[in-house]
Amino acid sequence: MAVTSINSTQAWRLPLTGEAEVDPYTGEVALSVANFAQSGGTPGEFTNITATGDLQVDGNAQVNGYLNVTGTITLSDALTCDVGGSFQGVLVADGGFTAGGVVNLSNASSLSIPQSSPLNTYPLQVFINTIVSATGRVGYAAVPLGGGGTIVSITAVPDAQPTVGSAVFTGAIGATPVTNGVITVTTSDTAGAAKTVVPTAANTVAGGNVVKFTTSGGNAAAGTAMITLTILRSAP
Repeated sequence: MAVTSINSTQAWRLPLTGEAEVDPYTGEVALSVANFAQSGGTPGEFTNITATGDLQVDGNAQVNGYLNVTGTITLSDALTCDVGGSFQGVLVADGGFTAGGVVNLSNASSLSIPQSSPLNTYPLQVFINTIVSATGRVGYAAVPLGGGGTIVSITAVPDAQPTVGSAVFTGAIGATPVTNGVITVTTSDTAGAAKTVVPTAANTVAGGNVVKFTTSGGNAAAGTAMITLTILRSAP
């Protein structure tokens, strides 16, 4: 008996044998090949899932207990596991995977990580030791080896409030200006306040590239600034 879809809004027990077996006491599902596809209702919540074959999730699925799969897990949508799991096969998580407990991914070949994950981004900082505009001071930082990627945001925090005019910091990768990479701190911005811009182009870096920021504008107040770039790593 092939099981292609299980949807439930309440607790259920299925007296199935063969490819799908459900323990009538614990609600544990034992499957040689599992396919959960959202067709009309909300997918059911499962106490535990054990699959000796492959697990295919075409809709969202919630596992409240332990997930154990010896075959291949393919997720086109989200799978959430509150406890954790052990995967002896391959995990391909195009739709996202969340585990509340310890997960063994020793044999996983593909696992998508959300862009917001700290594993995907890292900061690169440039220090400006004087924000007096007339100095035209330039601050530099080198992209570390293996740090190639895309600059997704730039934030400047000065320790003094500009006077007379704005303190302007213009970003560039080598000699190439970063599009929308200019931060303007005005006379109404207080000391310690963060100003952020989001680059839109010419913002790709490779290991060894030098990123620089040049000071300009009309600021006359003495002070310093720390500029932090958030870089989204390129896929390996």
